[in-house]
Amino acid sequence: MLGNGGTHAYNQSLYKKPLYNSESDFAPVGVVVENTKVLIVRNDFPANSLPEFVAYVQANQAKLQYGSAGAGSATHIACLLLNYRMGTSVTHVPYRGAGPALQDLIAGRIDFMCEVISTGLPPIQGKLVKPVALLSTRRASVLPQLPTALEQGLADVDADGWNAFFFPKGTPEPIIRRLNAATSKALNNPALSVRMEELGLTVPPVERRTPEHLGELVRMEIEKWAPRSRRAASARTERRLSGAVPQHGERALVVIAPLEFIESLGRSEARRRGLLHDHQRARREPSTRACRGERLFGKAAAVWRIKEGQRERLDRMRRPELGGIAPKDTGGAA
Repeated sequence: MLGNGGTHAYNQSLYKKPLYNSESDFAPVGVVVENTKVLIVRNDFPANSLPEFVAYVQANQAKLQYGSAGAGSATHIACLLLNYRMGTSVTHVPYRGAGPALQDLIAGRIDFMCEVISTGLPPIQGKLVKPVALLSTRRASVLPQLPTALEQGLADVDADGWNAFFFPKGTPEPIIRRLNAATSKALNNPALSVRMEELGLTVPPVERRTPEHLGELVRMEIEKWAPRSRRAASARTERRLSGAVPQHGERALVVIAPLEFIESLGRSEARRRGLLHDHQRARREPSTRACRGERLFGKAAAVWRIKEGQRERLDRMRRPELGGIAPKDTGGAA
């Protein structure tokens, strides 16, 4: 299988009872590619360097939002690490993939992202977003002028990612070595290496392609990300207990509420409406029964479909002298 930091590092701490043990349930083969995360912000964000970014976020964290490819994704965890190091707690807006998140960042609906450089590079080159720092220990050849977070004074913000091959545990050693050798031979192809560099990805050097290195890497990654992942889980628990995360500012996109909280609201609302009789509903909203409006709206939904703009019309319908609907019994008048 092709694994990464999400499948073999983050999830070991995100779940109380992971379905597998990343260290003992797999036979490592070798790292295939390495990637770097880049901190990007909307073009009108009032910061051009990491120190300016940190100062602004610390002062305005309550009204900012960052986006990611989804809860628990690499881009989410990278921004969690950044927040952890800045000492801030910015609202997370999870998307169904990096594409929709980047679209909203370009449009200015969210404030920043910690994106994989291969997908963040096109909007950077198109000047649709503004790069602030590389969340890595080294600079990227595709963005040589962009300094790392460490170079700008923020230490321990290494969110480098990787992809690697794994076999199930118990796979014979000769098979592991054979796939490792074939993978390393393919990575030695100069054309492949050049293409990877153009995308902002990195082909690992020979010493970082061995099964032994991958096994040690998995162990170190689990230890590295555990505190951040537990902090994220704690934040999710706090949101669940509070019911929802309120919107901050005019550009807020969503109110993030736990699914079970929303479902419980829906069930309680349905039960409450089921207990109300027609005469009780009439005290909450203008009644349509008196003006035979149920033929227009339907008896079951007569009250709940009435909008604010319909109140005046309903009042006229109650008063025949103002041109409303005549009473059912006209007393024989022609």
